[in-house]
Amino acid sequence: MDETSTAERLKPNLASGNTRPGFLILIVMMIGAALGLLLLNTYQQNIRTRFQSSAFLQNQLFFLELNRFVPHLIDHFRKQSLEQLRENRIPLEASDLPQELQHWNLESRLEGQYLHNTLKSSQRPDGVSFDFLLVLEKLNLTTRPWTLFSSSMSLPPEPIAVQAGSQNLLEWPNRPFWLPSSEDEIYFGKILEGVESAVINHNLMQVSYDNGSLETILLEEDNRFIRISGSIPHPVSLKIDFETLPSTPVFLDVEGDVHMEVPEGSGFLQNRSMLMIRIDGTLRFTRNSPTYYKGSAGGHFLISGEPCFRLDEGLSELFFLGSLSCDHLPSAGGILRLRHHTGPPSVPNAFEIDYLRFGGMLIRDD
Repeated sequence: MDETSTAERLKPNLASGNTRPGFLILIVMMIGAALGLLLLNTYQQNIRTRFQSSAFLQNQLFFLELNRFVPHLIDHFRKQSLEQLRENRIPLEASDLPQELQHWNLESRLEGQYLHNTLKSSQRPDGVSFDFLLVLEKLNLTTRPWTLFSSSMSLPPEPIAVQAGSQNLLEWPNRPFWLPSSEDEIYFGKILEGVESAVINHNLMQVSYDNGSLETILLEEDNRFIRISGSIPHPVSLKIDFETLPSTPVFLDVEGDVHMEVPEGSGFLQNRSMLMIRIDGTLRFTRNSPTYYKGSAGGHFLISGEPCFRLDEGLSELFFLGSLSCDHLPSAGGILRLRHHTGPPSVPNAFEIDYLRFGGMLIRDD
């Protein structure tokens, strides 16, 4: 009979190592828990990254669509005069937009020279809106070497080559968006009809009419603002001694095409002409002799014809000092080298233009 006491039989045998399997199980459980937490954290991070990537992609697509909407907005405003903008006569309707952009809504208000536009999308119900600012300003066209109204191009095309000293004036940080010109009345000291040709020398203009009569006009006071109507469809011929023109501004408004005879010259004029000419037609630079191929001219021209201007056949190069503003592109052939100089600080209404420029955008999270 075993005489070992009950207490001795119940005492654990520490030397036998029977506790090692339990300890290993505990370690394995702790490692498993740690790995589980690591995998769970990795899974959560993966889910979060996918969610953020998806949200980022959606935001990118949304901003791309916003960029598509803004040109429609600018084009809508460019078709309105300053008076229409002030009175908000032509609001932007959803039907004016492509179908995929019709979920955009616009609220506009004009405060002084600032046109505020709040843009919202019904596909973005989270309260996000965009404040798009346009600034209304008026520009003296002679302060720019080259302006083309029928295009958003900032740099001139061939055959115009703007000299390096004038090139920086075309590199505006905020590109202008032209508005339709206002029809303000201009007071003319002289209105000439049936004009065949005019020769300007010093401060005198000699005019030949289609009925054979002649007239000499002193270009001073009110006679510095003259409207000329030719015998349409025949062009008006102009011959100007640019180097003798006075420093006082002279404004000519010509109805119809103009043929302008330019003198021979292989460089820019010395005299900074204050002559301003608005031509309701096409300007053609001509020469009076086939013996020269380069000419010189100057002034500030605003031309609405199509093409804007052309160089006569054989006139391969023209040096122009002043500024050119065109409704349409010039005709190919020859090259016009343009060096800029600014006209008078006060110009006729015809040489002032209203325009919009981008003022910035603000994202609001209401």
